[in-house]
Amino acid sequence: LELLAEAEIALGHPDLAADWAKHADEASTALPTGRQRGLALLAKAWAALPGSPADAAALAAPAIGILADVGDQLSLARALLLAGRALADAEEPSVAADHLDRALSAARRAGAQALVTQIEAARHRVTLVGGPDRLTERERTITELILAGRTNREIAAELFLSTRTIEASLSRIYAKLGVRGRTRLIAHLTRDDD
Repeated sequence: LELLAEAEIALGHPDLAADWAKHADEASTALPTGRQRGLALLAKAWAALPGSPADAAALAAPAIGILADVGDQLSLARALLLAGRALADAEEPSVAADHLDRALSAARRAGAQALVTQIEAARHRVTLVGGPDRLTERERTITELILAGRTNREIAAELFLSTRTIEASLSRIYAKLGVRGRTRLIAHLTRDDD
C-alpha cells in the first residue's frame, strides 16, 4: 500500500496518497507486525511529502528504525530515499546526503539496481544544490549536461551560450565543489562513498 501512496504522489494526487496511507495504517492494525507498522509509517510519510517535507522526514524516521530492525533492506532503502528527498526539500542537504548514502547501501544489499539508480540521481541533485556554495540553476544545468557526456561546445550550443561562458561557469562550479577539472568533477558527483 505504501507503493501506491508513493505512486499517487508521483502522479500529483496527494489526496489519493492519503487514502492509501490510511489503508496501510488499517492493514498494520489488522496484521500488527513490525514490518507492517514500518510500511504504514512510510505510506504516511509519502502522503505528507508534498505539504510538509519536514513532517514527511519526521514520519520516515521511525519507519527507518523499524525496517532496519526487521532486516527489510529494500523497504529500508525506500524509506531512507524518502527521508533524503524530504530533508533536501526542507533545506537540510547534509543530513539528506547522509540518508541517501545509507539508502544506496541498503538498495545495493537488496540487489535493487533500479532503486540504486533512482537513489544515485537523488544524491546527485542534493550534491548540486546543497551546501553553503550552492550552484545556480545554470551551473546545475551545465553540470548535469557534463554528467550526460556533453562537451563544452555541445553545452554552449544547447544552452545558446558562448563556449567562453561555459568555461567561466565551469571554473565557478569547480571552485564551489572544491575540484580541479572536468574529470574530478565527474568523479566527485558519481563517487561511491561505501
